[in-house]
Amino acid sequence: MILWSEPFFIARAGTKPALEGMMTIGDLQKEKILLLDDGHCLRDHIISACRLTSSSKTSKTLGATSLQTLIQMVQHGYGATLLPAMAINPQQPMEGISIQRFVSPQPTRQIGLAWRKNDPRAAEFRLLGKFIKETGYSF
Repeated sequence: MILWSEPFFIARAGTKPALEGMMTIGDLQKEKILLLDDGHCLRDHIISACRLTSSSKTSKTLGATSLQTLIQMVQHGYGATLLPAMAINPQQPMEGISIQRFVSPQPTRQIGLAWRKNDPRAAEFRLLGKFIKETGYSF
C-alpha cells in the first residue's frame, strides 16, 4: 500500500540558506555524487529517481555505509549527495551543508506499507495504512 511520495534534495558543502535555488536532474552530471554502497535500497532509490547510469559520475565516487557518513563527507567537501525529505530537519539545519530542491518533476520515492499476501492480519494492516494516509503524514 503506497502511503506517500517523498522528494529527494541535493546536499552540497556550503552555507547557502536551506532550499535556496532550484536544481534539475541534468545538473547532477556536473556534480561528484556520493552514494551509499551497493546493495543499500536508498542507493537504488536515488539511482532510479534521478535516472543516474553507470556512465554518470556515480560510478567514480566514494561510497559510504550510512547516511550520516555521507553527510559528513559532504561537509568536508568530498562531493554532493541526495537526501530524502525525511532525513532533513528544517528546524535544525546541517552545519556546513546547503540543501537545494529540484525543479518539477522532482525526483521522488514512494513510501509504503507491505505485508505477506496471505497474512491473517491483512485487514489490520490495511486499516493501519488507511490511518497513516488519513493523518496526512508526508513530506
